[in-house]
Amino acid sequence: MSEIENLQKTFRAYEKRYQKAEAMGIDESSRFYEAKCEIEHRYVALYFAVEMIKSLKNKCHEAGFKKYCYEYYQLIAKEIVPYNVIINENGKKEYIAQKVKVSSKDYQVIEVYNKAKQAYSSFQEMNFDEDDKNKVCKKILENILSILNWMLIVREILFPVNRGKFDMICNM
Repeated sequence: MSEIENLQKTFRAYEKRYQKAEAMGIDESSRFYEAKCEIEHRYVALYFAVEMIKSLKNKCHEAGFKKYCYEYYQLIAKEIVPYNVIINENGKKEYIAQKVKVSSKDYQVIEVYNKAKQAYSSFQEMNFDEDDKNKVCKKILENILSILNWMLIVREILFPVNRGKFDMICNM
């Protein structure tokens, strides 16, 4: 199965879970409310990733392609990166990223983390104006999937809704 097919499969799985939670009418008074909110974060981030990837080939030849990619990346990150919001002494919001501990024996998770670090650097250094747009699109796809995969694992560590199982996530 290709990376895109795995992404779509993961998206559809979260879409079903989100729709089920909505159909159940889970609200703030429910003991399942936090799980519903977590599933919603993942569902929305995956939705944005799927939509971005669908549109890459068409958008890569347009002016403002780099801006387009960064805007989508920010939409995805806003949903998937776990952070706490605080109000500093100047009355401005600050976003503090939550940290996770990973066992040094969990090689699969460490590999995903290292790929995400490389992807983040690659995304920052990418030449969006390169003539070979297929190469650019492929690299963007790889970077987004690597970062998304790591963030889904982080969210599962912090807010488990898959009973701590990463198989659905790590297969992306």
